[in-house]
Amino acid sequence: TGTIDDADLGHYVSSVALDPYTEAMILVATSPNAASVLYKVKARTLKVYGRLQLQNLGSPEQVRSVVVDEGPRLAHVLMQSKTQSELLQFQLAAVITVEPRITHTTGGTVVTVFGEGFVPFNTLQCVFDQDEAVQFGPATYVSPAVLRCLTPPANT
Repeated sequence: TGTIDDADLGHYVSSVALDPYTEAMILVATSPNAASVLYKVKARTLKVYGRLQLQNLGSPEQVRSVVVDEGPRLAHVLMQSKTQSELLQFQLAAVITVEPRITHTTGGTVVTVFGEGFVPFNTLQCVFDQDEAVQFGPATYVSPAVLRCLTPPANT
C-alpha cells in the first residue's frame, strides 16, 4: 500500500531488523489484542513495499523479535501466542517479475527473473510449475536483482 495503515488500530512498533543486503527494514507492528503485521520498508525512503498479516488462531500471533541472518538470507521471527512460542524463518530474497511470461514447450528459452536479495550461490536453480508438474532449470546469477534461467522441456 505504500503506508503503514495499522497505526489507527493501536499498533506500535515492537521490533525492527535491518537487511543490509537490500537496504530494507523488517518492521513489526503489534497490538495487545491483534495479530502482528510485518512490513518490508525501504530504509532510504521509508516506503512500504511488502506486508504480511499474521493470523488469529485461537489467540493472536504476535512477534516478539526479528533478527536478520545475512549468510543464508533469512529472517528469524520469534512469535508468541497465549499457548505457545514459535520460531519461524522467512527467506529474504523475493521475485518481483519474470520475462518472458510465456515460453515454448520445447524448452531452451532464457527467462530473466527480476527481484531483490539474490545471492551468487554455486548451484542456482529456477523452479517451473506447469499443470502441477514441477521441473527445475539451471539459473545464472547476474546481480542481486537479476537471475537468468533456462527453461526445461515441458512434460507432455
